[in-house]
Amino acid sequence: MAGLAAPLEVLQYKICPFCGALRAWLDVNGIDYVTREVNPVTKSQLKTHPDVAKGYSKVPIAIAQFEAQDGAAPAMQQLNDSFDIMKRLTDEMGAELAAPMPARGADSEVAAEVAWAYDRLVALLPANIYSSLPQSFEVFKYVDDEPSFGTTERAALRYGAPLMMYVVGGRIAQKRTGGRHKARAVLLDELDTWLSRLATTEGDFRFGKDPTAADAVVFGMLRAMTSMQTLRDVLAARPELDAWYSAMQQRVKNSGPIASS
Repeated sequence: MAGLAAPLEVLQYKICPFCGALRAWLDVNGIDYVTREVNPVTKSQLKTHPDVAKGYSKVPIAIAQFEAQDGAAPAMQQLNDSFDIMKRLTDEMGAELAAPMPARGADSEVAAEVAWAYDRLVALLPANIYSSLPQSFEVFKYVDDEPSFGTTERAALRYGAPLMMYVVGGRIAQKRTGGRHKARAVLLDELDTWLSRLATTEGDFRFGKDPTAADAVVFGMLRAMTSMQTLRDVLAARPELDAWYSAMQQRVKNSGPIASS
């Protein structure tokens, strides 16, 4: 096993639920990381990054420098896919982690909850956050304060991307929820299954007094919607979810990226 020789570099979209899941898991485990914001349309930051393989354009990407083994010098490694990044870090740092990531398909309750988040929960989010034009424009307000984007780049994202994603969101809503008008209700029904399982355990979190990888992933996917109407709606509609979400916020309040750009 090897620890990290330097903070993890996470290339991300701030609003991406998979990126959110990774950030929350890093926060719960107290792993130092920096974030680099990527333009979700041009992805220019990936094309020019010296440690990202040419042609690879899916976020999140983590650039990891593991501690040297057997006298070898540390080398930068590109890790892809949010789940695989968390699992690789678990394999390398397992004994140090408060919420290790179980293997994909492992026979455990934590693994089953993580699979639910990746298979069911995340699939419903685009239909909700892009359910109307005002909400689509709200999603991309984050670029107004993003220093890594230039003025022209920011304007294109602020006004072009919401229109494009509104159309995409409608297609996803039709496929996943039976239409835009049903999207919020379907999401709440799915979250109710999480809450019903949460209610069976003692403590603030899914499996007791401390968050697991399952709590981190679900929380991170929801936290990626900070400042969006969807998150405000579901927390208001489900007080039990709001209580769990607040407990997670409290648990990670002293964590987060040590730098962002």
